Amino acid sequence: MTSVLSSDALDTLAAMVLERWGLLFPEDRHKDLRRGVEAAATGLGLPTRTFLEMLLREPAHPSRGKLLSILVEKLTVGESYFFRETRSIHALDESLLPALIHAGAQEGTRRLRLWSAGCATGEEPYTLSILLDRVLRRMGERREAWDVEILATDINREFLRRARTGVYRPWSFRAAPPWLREQYFEQVGDNRWRVKDEVRDSVRFKIFNLCAGDAHLERGHGMDIILCRNVLIYFSYEKMTCALKTLRRHLAKNGRLITSPTETAHVLETGVFKPCRELDMLAFCRSDAEPVSKFQAPLPYAYPKPDTPIEASGADMAATQSPAGTAHVPAPPTQEPRISDHAVVAPSTAPPTVDEAGGVLEAAEAALAQGDLQRAEALAKKYLDGNGSSPSGTQAARAKALVARALSSRGKLEDALAWAAGAVESESMNPEHRFHQGVILQELGRIDEAAASLEQALYLDPSLPMARFSLGLLARRKGNESAAQRHFMRLLAVLDQLDGDEPVPLSEGLSAARLRELVESLLLSR
Repeated sequence: MTSVLSSDALDTLAAMVLERWGLLFPEDRHKDLRRGVEAAATGLGLPTRTFLEMLLREPAHPSRGKLLSILVEKLTVGESYFFRETRSIHALDESLLPALIHAGAQEGTRRLRLWSAGCATGEEPYTLSILLDRVLRRMGERREAWDVEILATDINREFLRRARTGVYRPWSFRAAPPWLREQYFEQVGDNRWRVKDEVRDSVRFKIFNLCAGDAHLERGHGMDIILCRNVLIYFSYEKMTCALKTLRRHLAKNGRLITSPTETAHVLETGVFKPCRELDMLAFCRSDAEPVSKFQAPLPYAYPKPDTPIEASGADMAATQSPAGTAHVPAPPTQEPRISDHAVVAPSTAPPTVDEAGGVLEAAEAALAQGDLQRAEALAKKYLDGNGSSPSGTQAARAKALVARALSSRGKLEDALAWAAGAVESESMNPEHRFHQGVILQELGRIDEAAASLEQALYLDPSLPMARFSLGLLARRKGNESAAQRHFMRLLAVLDQLDGDEPVPLSEGLSAARLRELVESLLLSR
């Protein structure tokens, strides 16, 4: 087998995959490429040698493109889940979608175009559809009165096939509030749930390669919002720039592009988009976007918001159809809570005892991991309230750090920074507190202070991977390429000590193998 998949053959194949799809497979990732070739050959019932020979034929051979498409299905990552990345979910729920709906209602167009680029197995576009449904009802708008299309694209045909079925297992709901399955899914077997038709009907799945330089989507122009999250990190610098230009061609003049937090520095570096803030989340817009667009204009009303959290019932899903040919009559605004209001269970007002304290903080950490940010904040503050006006020490620092992380995830960066500073003050020798403080400073644009805090974290723990990674990105952003390369190379040495599937500390679930891929792509892009 080794002689069939020689180093030269793998180099040639890696170059083909990079050129066609933008995916990087340097020499130390040849084992992944080898596994992909063997899996694709097995799936076709072919010997590996035969499959490889067919792949390496002259470019004009009619079967080559099809075989490459089969191979890429074995090379791409399909990890996704509902309500991924809390900050962007909150921005969509509380700012972006309400502004678009208000503008469309005022103008009488009632038209929305959203795009999930790199949708994997469909959790992201269905999340968009669910968010849109809730915001429309909260604003007294009937969904059937709107011309809505949610485009979902990927290069992996197998992912798209699974996405179209709309059937998911519990792992896809690991960050979702409990009401999601109750309202928007129906159980179809043991531990399997299918998304309801009213969610699926607006979503159109399509195969599409962002890295094809002249790529154009039919009916794909004028997108109001494009989500392209955790996709660009796998591209070379040149292919990432090409993909961003494709996204820019399809974005409406005043539309918004949302990437993952780990990709924002790379997008800024290319200069294809200009940054804009949405509820303290960094998004991107075209250079010709109006200084004040529909997203910045203040809404002339406040959403109805309940005094106490409300658990929406399945009855809320009942559609109210308008008779054909009649004028649009707005529905009364519902008491539909924002996403951030859901599932917040008020903790007991009694201060915890010493024996309870550890349990309270563990519950707060669990709530934070599940995306229940207000509960996490309330529980951490409950612990602090029960321990005097100025609690100090390890547990107090832990509680303050939890409050800081919850506030940061909700976009309340200035408040989060104050709590992060409090955690540092209570436990100054803990590198994690310095790291979280540095991340918040970075998001506030206070780059020099962020770098100083991250350097302090590394001084306390030289093996802290995400601090090293963040400093590398900051150095590159400031034009100090030698420092960036030094940080990235040292980070690779740290990652060598971790198993590939092992989660990287402070990375919110990123595996060591994934972070290595990202760092290698950053090293190759210069």
